[in-house]
Amino acid sequence: LRDGAFHFLQKPVDPARLLKVIAMAYELVQERNASSISIQDALMRFERMTDREREVAELLTQGLLNSDIAKRLHLSIRTVQVHRAHVYEKLQVKSVAEVAQVVTLVLKKAAPKKINTSHKKP
Repeated sequence: LRDGAFHFLQKPVDPARLLKVIAMAYELVQERNASSISIQDALMRFERMTDREREVAELLTQGLLNSDIAKRLHLSIRTVQVHRAHVYEKLQVKSVAEVAQVVTLVLKKAAPKKINTSHKKP
């Protein structure tokens, strides 16, 4: 099934079958939500990072490669790799997609607070 569909039912729909499918879909959504990171947990993880690590994390979420990040921040590629490893460790993630999930969650929640993601002090 595509586009987020959980199940396909043909008309005429048996009401008992419809309710069963809705209950299954609801349980699946609850399981997914329970396994996703909480906003508070994401904020705590994000706060553990240094300003430079936050900057690298944000650039990773933009799809930049280590070499591109190194050029943009005027760092060596090896330094970016070290920062990236620290980002993964501190955010407790294993992929750029997970980094993006945490960073997006934090930035959406903290947008009014204006979290400093640059290495420059305000």
